[in-house]
Amino acid sequence: MVTRSIIINQLPEVSNLGSKSIRGLVTLNGEVNITGTLRVFNIDETLLPITMAIKVGDKKYIYPQITDAQNYSFKIVNAPNDSNITILLATTQNGAVQGLAMGQNAGSTGNVADLFEDLSQNELDDLIDKEMSQPETLSSDEDEEDEISQDEIPSTQPDEPQPNETGNFYSLIQPQLDELFEKFPHYKELEDMVENTEWVKVNYSQDGQHYILGKLYDGQVVTHLCYGIPASSRQTAPPSTLTDYCQWLPTNLNDPNGAGYWVMYQNAETGENIKM
Repeated sequence: MVTRSIIINQLPEVSNLGSKSIRGLVTLNGEVNITGTLRVFNIDETLLPITMAIKVGDKKYIYPQITDAQNYSFKIVNAPNDSNITILLATTQNGAVQGLAMGQNAGSTGNVADLFEDLSQNELDDLIDKEMSQPETLSSDEDEEDEISQDEIPSTQPDEPQPNETGNFYSLIQPQLDELFEKFPHYKELEDMVENTEWVKVNYSQDGQHYILGKLYDGQVVTHLCYGIPASSRQTAPPSTLTDYCQWLPTNLNDPNGAGYWVMYQNAETGENIKM
């Protein structure tokens, strides 16, 4: 059984969602008939219900009227055999569809723009009825039978740093983080500069656009997760959604105001953003 976990991060251009940035996780189990779960953290109740649009290869699926964003189960029937998966979360406010957050599996070449364009240019009901396949929502019986347990998620090797064993936020997203840390190059300069950390530089476009992911350790336990956006200098303001939750990290301690990253830190246990 193939299990994939896709991290959902708030879209950088969204700035009116309150002080906390939306984070989420979509876990997919299977290859053709896929069962999945959606868990969203830090979403304001005023944004509910939300819509989740999923693109697998060139095929699109949509799940409207999601009110329980922390525990939503769904099914995709006859999904194409394609590893490129893109997910968009959106809300409808005053009749207009607004993108909230998105995520992709590691190495995906998908684009969230077409999902957002479809949702923005069509009446949502018409889009569901006429243009998109409306996947079956799991019944309570199917939930019990098909629900993904933590036992099905691959564990780390014994010699790797271990997460807190409490079903915490880090344990939920660890499979995709492991995949990203294996796929992308380690940022040795930051690892040498900041003790007890691991960093990778995640490239998401052909012109070198990237962000950084980091893990902070206390011994063998991951205590914080880090997400950083590059800036040419400290005078470059961070995105408004990160203003209260980011800290400046230069790439060269001899030039603290030069190039670096605005980094957000999350508690690995709870997923809560750490206010700086």
